[in-house]
Amino acid sequence: MKIDIWKTACAEGEPGCFPQLTSYLFSGAFDRTAIMKTVDTHLDKLKDEFHSYFPNIEEMSTSLNWIRNPFMVQSASIPVRL
Repeated sequence: MKIDIWKTACAEGEPGCFPQLTSYLFSGAFDRTAIMKTVDTHLDKLKDEFHSYFPNIEEMSTSLNWIRNPFMVQSASIPVRL
């Protein structure tokens, strides 16, 4: 899930996936650790909220690959009835 990629990047001190946050952090003398902890907590809550709306998204993910890129999916894997 993309949120996990964002969390990993932020944990490694590379918040480049959030351009506004990056410019804010490098614009002055801030406690980056506290801000990044807040971002990490927010991403955890965002992930939990996402899972409350889409509880089985991991299971559905592979069956919906044909929507993401219809030219790279085997026709046998597409459901007959949508």
